[in-house]
Amino acid sequence: MTVMHQHLVICGNGASAALLLMALAKYGRPLRVTVIGNGALWRGVAYSTTGSHHLLNVASSNMSTDEDDAGHFLRWLKAHRRGSADSFEPRGLYGTYLEDSVRQCLSANPGLLVEHVAAQLLGLAHHAGRWRVFHDRGMIAGDAVVLATGIERPSPLSGRHGEGLSPYIIEDPWHPWDARTSDRILIVGTGLTAVDCALSLVHAGHTGDIVMLSRHGLLPLPHGPQLAPGRTELPALSLSRRMKYLREASGNGLPWQSVFDSLRPHWAKLWNALEQEEQVRFLRHAALFFNVHRHRMAPAAAATIAAAQKRNLRVSRGRLVAMTPGGDGLRVTLRLDGVETAMTFDKVINCIGPNSNLGASGQTFIQTLIGAGLARPHPLGLGIEVDEKSRVSGRDGATQFSLFAMGALCRGRWWEITAVPEIRRQAGDIARCISMLFASGSAEMPRPYNPLAPGALNANALQSYGSTS
Repeated sequence: MTVMHQHLVICGNGASAALLLMALAKYGRPLRVTVIGNGALWRGVAYSTTGSHHLLNVASSNMSTDEDDAGHFLRWLKAHRRGSADSFEPRGLYGTYLEDSVRQCLSANPGLLVEHVAAQLLGLAHHAGRWRVFHDRGMIAGDAVVLATGIERPSPLSGRHGEGLSPYIIEDPWHPWDARTSDRILIVGTGLTAVDCALSLVHAGHTGDIVMLSRHGLLPLPHGPQLAPGRTELPALSLSRRMKYLREASGNGLPWQSVFDSLRPHWAKLWNALEQEEQVRFLRHAALFFNVHRHRMAPAAAATIAAAQKRNLRVSRGRLVAMTPGGDGLRVTLRLDGVETAMTFDKVINCIGPNSNLGASGQTFIQTLIGAGLARPHPLGLGIEVDEKSRVSGRDGATQFSLFAMGALCRGRWWEITAVPEIRRQAGDIARCISMLFASGSAEMPRPYNPLAPGALNANALQSYGSTS
């Protein structure tokens, strides 16, 4: 009897999709998976960079793709004569590791049939017990869908300050961009993406003035020595008392980095234990300070930024007031420490951070889901609503048992869910849920309708990751 594969559609083709595939393989079920998305397959935005100066923000010891095999990445590094447990490797190298891991996974699991459709996602519909995923090359039907579209692009700056600004503004810092080494550069934002842009400029030998601007003027703090995390536990206290407890724990002999790392597996539990009013207070008053401690720079990156600050890089506290094109560049009005200051720049780079308010998403796909009532924005503007198994809630709040979401889309539920260790854990949970869902259904299901009729890529055929089937 021919085994008919149930069909999973993954919307998104980056690192989250790769981690989910490897988690699904552990269940040994015959399964057909269609991965839909543009860009570098398995790498996404984060791991597509080719710059050796763009480093992982997590030490190698915690970057395995396998939740049950913490040494997987370290062995891969050793085989390639690279790194150590406490090294921070180039992100492009980690992208190669992801590609290798998927290739090995598919070679070992011939029942996992994977195809990639390089297309832009447009919409989703549920019909007769199946999902229909629409994209700019057609439609694919499946039995379950996982939304793994990654971090939302920042809101554009050019539309806020008048006409004629687009030649001066780099809205997508991860799309290839050029600047003359003498250009005066304004980077709006001081988070990790802004740091990456500054590192790119420094790496290119930039000599012009660079200003990094944010409301608080705070850079991510550097990682400290890679010590074994302690056993810090936050009791069931109010938000203010928890913050006090955290500060006191950081002063009891352990480096504060170690205290934060010890709490990493528990952030989701701590977040969900807060009443919504306290979550709002945290977002308003504490999230910024949490983020600069939690999302840290690799030591080498921090050293490069510190050296640049002694030359041509300045970090300023303030906000952008206005921009006007001028004869010698872009006239920019900044409010720095309450005082308005006029400056001229040749380029402005938008690093204000991802737009997590998906009610105002620029993605047609996400807007379509929300408009159709298949998803609803999280009330705090943190992605979309999902339940404790990462299943998406519809407009009426009802759980959709075969529609899942991963990564930054789920920040409202899990808070910390944008880095590999957390997404790896989430991938395992979703894979377990999908396996149970399919095990409870019919053993034989009809072949999904697919007007593109792409050929399924098995392990031996998956040679070119750029193929569009």
